[in-house]
Amino acid sequence: YGSETAKSLIDTLYGRYRKAMFIVTPGIKNIQQYRDQVEKIARFFNWETTETNGNLDLLSSLVNGIEEKDIIRIEPGVKITEELLEKYN
Repeated sequence: YGSETAKSLIDTLYGRYRKAMFIVTPGIKNIQQYRDQVEKIARFFNWETTETNGNLDLLSSLVNGIEEKDIIRIEPGVKITEELLEKYN
């Protein structure tokens, strides 16, 4: 593609981001390895970094089919619009 096209593509995909967040999740092994990777990515894009604690509750509910107010199920082929999402608020 060439370097100019690559730069344009990267800017299109990531140009509006300003921050990389590392989410510390219980049970993660080799945590420093992942923290370092987030730092490396942030340096590449000239982003600031931040860190927060997370948990697996939402992912667990999603995987186990448990209905949660924070999970929206949308059938394949349905166009996602603001109006559609407002129904779930």
